[in-house]
Amino acid sequence: IKNQNFNVREFMSDLTVLFKGQCSFKDIKLIEDVHPLFPATIFSDPKRLKQILMNLLSNALKFTEDGKITVSM
Repeated sequence: IKNQNFNVREFMSDLTVLFKGQCSFKDIKLIEDVHPLFPATIFSDPKRLKQILMNLLSNALKFTEDGKITVSM
């Protein structure tokens, strides 16, 4: 585990960009939602967090036929 400070909003934006094409292909809307009171910077392992969220998004995309997928913090 390699913890470091990183910007949550940039992290979420970069993550959702990876899935927008696949969501568009299935006509599913992908929404990223970072609560305004959530800290802009957090101390964590961004690679591990990315891995976890990518797995969750992949499963959501696999099992969502229509509508939307929301990723929120």
